[in-house]
Amino acid sequence: MGVLNAEDVNYRAESLREIATKNRNCYRRLRKELEDLTEHGLHMLKNLQRPDSNVMQRLAVQVLCKQLDQAWTYFNRSWKMQDHVYVQYLELNTFQHRFREIANSFVDNERHVRDLAVCGNNPEEINAALDKIDSCAQALAMESVKARELSKLGQELLADHNFAVDCVQPKCNELKMMCQVRQTFQRTIIKFLQIY
Repeated sequence: MGVLNAEDVNYRAESLREIATKNRNCYRRLRKELEDLTEHGLHMLKNLQRPDSNVMQRLAVQVLCKQLDQAWTYFNRSWKMQDHVYVQYLELNTFQHRFREIANSFVDNERHVRDLAVCGNNPEEINAALDKIDSCAQALAMESVKARELSKLGQELLADHNFAVDCVQPKCNELKMMCQVRQTFQRTIIKFLQIY
């Protein structure tokens, strides 16, 4: 178990998946070792069933086989719990990472829209400025789609993991607000484009 818990966790989703895979491989290796030990113990126990064998050795092997069986049961339970916690952590970490990406991108796009000024001395300059506005509007629309998808994922996380309400619900609310702000920007841009 010490090997499974002694990980230096880098909080990126990719490294968490690598750690989970590594831990699952350690689990499989430990399970194989326990199975081999149990098989070897049962083989020894079978050999000690002869009438001329030492009773104390037979009892010692029986106790060790029982202890191996109990160790396997406890290990399996703790592993399932740890793996379940890893999966939950991965899902939450992925959600938070994607939220930060969308929030940062949204702020950048919002700043670009606010800083855009459509003015020019000739039609080419005005068309170039309008193209910038259009590209910003498209970027905001793409971020809005990502925000809606992430909000839906957040609602699924909330349904699956009640303990995540304090972490996920505020972010889902913020994503909805981002979408509303984006719609306001979209309406402003559409009105602006209609003027020109």
